[in-house]
Amino acid sequence: MSRGVGRISLAHLDVPHPGYWKTPEREPELRRRMADDLLHVGTATLLFLAGVYALVGHAAVAGSDVLSSDVLSPWAVVLVGAFTAGVLAWVAEVLLRRYRPPSGVG
Repeated sequence: MSRGVGRISLAHLDVPHPGYWKTPEREPELRRRMADDLLHVGTATLLFLAGVYALVGHAAVAGSDVLSSDVLSPWAVVLVGAFTAGVLAWVAEVLLRRYRPPSGVG
């Protein structure tokens, strides 16, 4: 998917401050950053899913009582909480800093 960023029309890319980023001289940097963003979010999502699969596998091996025990629940909450916090932090970074034009420009 990150390779596809190079082939998508700029009109279809949604980015903060499009007047600054969607100019011909900044297009390569915009595409590089967007590909980077896709790789980071994709990696985080794959790690989250790997954790979910590990928890489901643990529940399957341990039997049906594990879902009601105090062993699985805290790890599931930690996994979902860490993923959610990470995604929210990344969104804040993207919206507030990563695509902000330098001061006095754009």
